[in-house]
Amino acid sequence: QESGYEKAKSAKKMLNDGTVILRKTLDKLFYETTSDANKQTFDDWRDSASPFHWFIEFPEVFLNGGFDMVLGNPPYIAKGRVDYNTEGHVTSNCPDVYAICMERAATITREDGAFSMIVMANLVFGERYQSLREFLSKRFSSRFVAGFTKIPASLFEGARVLNVIFIGMNSG
Repeated sequence: QESGYEKAKSAKKMLNDGTVILRKTLDKLFYETTSDANKQTFDDWRDSASPFHWFIEFPEVFLNGGFDMVLGNPPYIAKGRVDYNTEGHVTSNCPDVYAICMERAATITREDGAFSMIVMANLVFGERYQSLREFLSKRFSSRFVAGFTKIPASLFEGARVLNVIFIGMNSG
């Protein structure tokens, strides 16, 4: 008769095997939607793209509604300089990848959680970032922005952009 330890070990192996299969299946689906699909083999694409499936890696977090706090410094890269699909987001019309990163990060934050990002100041005034501002306004009832009047060389070595720190949360 199998002991409790052996049953747990067997169940863990089954779960791990299933996770590996699920991860690969999702990677293939994602690969098929990218513009790189005709340029790279699946394995080469997966090695370069390093897809990450939040709900697989942190299932207990998503069973509880998301992360309590999301804090980040997303990349500041013009969408034209990246070779992957940026369509299908509320912020797809924004010119920089950081907008999509902020949108995604906000969606994995619990409804009653807190969210903060340091991003370029064009979040606040850039006409082409209106959809991001609207998204953040709908997502968070309380929003705070701290701006800097000088380029924050003391924050980031070699940084040559004006930054703001955005903080969002829902009042409850």
